[in-house]
Amino acid sequence: MMGYSKKVTKSYIKPCFYLSLLCLLGLFLLFSSTPALSGTIELPQTGQITCYNATGDALLACDDTGQDGDFLAGVAWPVPRFEVDATGACITDNLTGLMWSRNAWNLTHQTSWAVAVLNPPTAFLTCGFFDWRLPNINELQSLINFEEPNNVQWLISQGFFFLNVFPIVYWSSTSAADAPESNAWNIDMVDGSVIKESKLATYFIWPVRGTSNPVADLPPGQIAETGQITSVANYDDAYFVITPDKNVGVPWPDPRFIVTYCDATGPCADQGSDCDADPSDDIVMDNLTGLAWSADANLDGLKTWGNALSFANGITTCGFVDWRLPNSKELFSLIDRSQSNPALPGGHPFANVQSGVGDLYWSSTSYAIDPDMAWTIDMLLGNLTSLLKTETAFVWPVRGGQTKPYVLTVKKEGTGRGNVTADGLTCVGKTCTGEYTSYDEVIITATARTGSVFTEWTGCPTPSGNTCTITLTDDITIEATFVPEYKISVTPKSLNFKNLKKDVPSSALSVTVTNVGVADLLISTLEILEDPTSVFTITSNPADCAVVTSGASCTITVTATSPDYNPKTAELQISSNDPKKPLTIVRLKARAKPPKISRKPSSLSFGKVPLLGPANKILTITNKGITDLTIGFITTSGDHPGDFSTLTADTCSGSALVTDGTCTLTVTFAPSVVGKRSAILQIPSNDPKKSPLSVKLKGVGQ
Repeated sequence: MMGYSKKVTKSYIKPCFYLSLLCLLGLFLLFSSTPALSGTIELPQTGQITCYNATGDALLACDDTGQDGDFLAGVAWPVPRFEVDATGACITDNLTGLMWSRNAWNLTHQTSWAVAVLNPPTAFLTCGFFDWRLPNINELQSLINFEEPNNVQWLISQGFFFLNVFPIVYWSSTSAADAPESNAWNIDMVDGSVIKESKLATYFIWPVRGTSNPVADLPPGQIAETGQITSVANYDDAYFVITPDKNVGVPWPDPRFIVTYCDATGPCADQGSDCDADPSDDIVMDNLTGLAWSADANLDGLKTWGNALSFANGITTCGFVDWRLPNSKELFSLIDRSQSNPALPGGHPFANVQSGVGDLYWSSTSYAIDPDMAWTIDMLLGNLTSLLKTETAFVWPVRGGQTKPYVLTVKKEGTGRGNVTADGLTCVGKTCTGEYTSYDEVIITATARTGSVFTEWTGCPTPSGNTCTITLTDDITIEATFVPEYKISVTPKSLNFKNLKKDVPSSALSVTVTNVGVADLLISTLEILEDPTSVFTITSNPADCAVVTSGASCTITVTATSPDYNPKTAELQISSNDPKKPLTIVRLKARAKPPKISRKPSSLSFGKVPLLGPANKILTITNKGITDLTIGFITTSGDHPGDFSTLTADTCSGSALVTDGTCTLTVTFAPSVVGKRSAILQIPSNDPKKSPLSVKLKGVGQ
């Protein structure tokens, strides 16, 4: 880890254009190929996972809100976060590596800053250690969980002990830059507010020991120095910076900030000057945290919190689209506690920093006690306070850092088979997913399996053959389509010849053959496999289906002729070059339906008729079947056939009736004697079930 001195402090803010040409070229190439450079430290998450609307109502989901709980920017906290040592009197924070007194006080009463800064190093001995000190403001702020409305209660749940008094405010060892002899920074441990107070005020002491910057076994959430290098009292913040071998925080890198000149599309090719002379397109890399900030600290004026979220998430600066509103820890990391108006490192490269009285900058972190408020920081002094979300503050977009991953989903579509591969991609069935950081470039390769062909990407911004290159700036879903090389599709799967007349060829029914593969489908044979009786016949030209190109179809027509009324079955067999289905079978069924004779009325009753005085009745015959009804010569039989006659108006004998066809005949009754007379009319036909059809005749002679 690099050392820290006053000389370092003077030079750490050099912008890139003061560096050598070789350095400029290297920085440009590195920055243009990655979303953000790695920082000296990685800021931890704030702890906030809940998202709220402007009125303080918790949202069901944080997705796409742009809030702290949506991006979860920063290093995840280790589990467990805190561990009690063997004595039971001290707790180690596994996030920062610091050890804290388990009792969150040294004195049972509040005291001035002068007493607070001297007390732990000179009077506090516990857990076998003698190197206790008053924590600086960055160390105290590291304990805050911004998800919790009462941070003291949360810390108690983690094993700490607090005095049951209010307010629970603690001194830091960090003097305030506007009046370092008389003011110092403190923190309200309930809500996390950071403000400066007169050193004569009285607050609590919470001893800490150790370093967040060890030689080995670095903790995941290292704490940086505050920026102070001028000591105003023994054992204050700056004392541990300037005293050899006393460093407790991570020194700032030299240079702290690097400007990258940009136009609207990306970094300028020549970093010696701003290629579009517009600072609103430029960005600044913080080499301490690895975060990239807009070089213009006031891109669009004052905004409500909701509008600030939308604006930050919607801008494109220097060609990058993954900007967001910073969380409270990210804003806090910019503050130099040795500076005021603005409270930024001296000589910083930012433009339009708003640092007047009342000038505040929004964070994406809601104020957990009253979620209709959000955390802000002022660039005049560096206070961290809350503000109603309906009020207005300034917006300073940031990008980079560890945020929630973007999800890439690749779906395998089509009836073919294939594999989709990429670094970090895992496939289950036909869906492949992977998680990536912003601006990760992922190259996806689609490889068809034997017998299939990859055809296209859907939703891929830069397809090239069977590869798709994606730069992740959001969740995205794409599709890779595989189709069979040779594949036959036949519809329908069966033909059923209904309403078939015996010995009469049916109308043709069709089978459609479609090539759903990408190579030519070759039909080698078409034949009907059936019993020796030839019922089914292919009536189309087989040559029409010999070669079917991709996506095309052909039609096979078949007719049926049945010599009887028994069911007939067969198979239409289609042989092709589809390797998975070389033989496709279409089931064939046919059955001729017979004629069905019907008469109306069912019998003829003539009533009383004078002797030899003829009476006539009409009989109607109908074919209710499918096959034509053939009627033979109609005769009369029974007891008195001579009294009944059909010699006149007979249109039925010897006729043929189509389906629903009718004929009529007139029956005459001329009684030869007095009394009851009867006979039976016999109507022969080709109805297999009713031949002859009998019609009863009766009457009374008088």
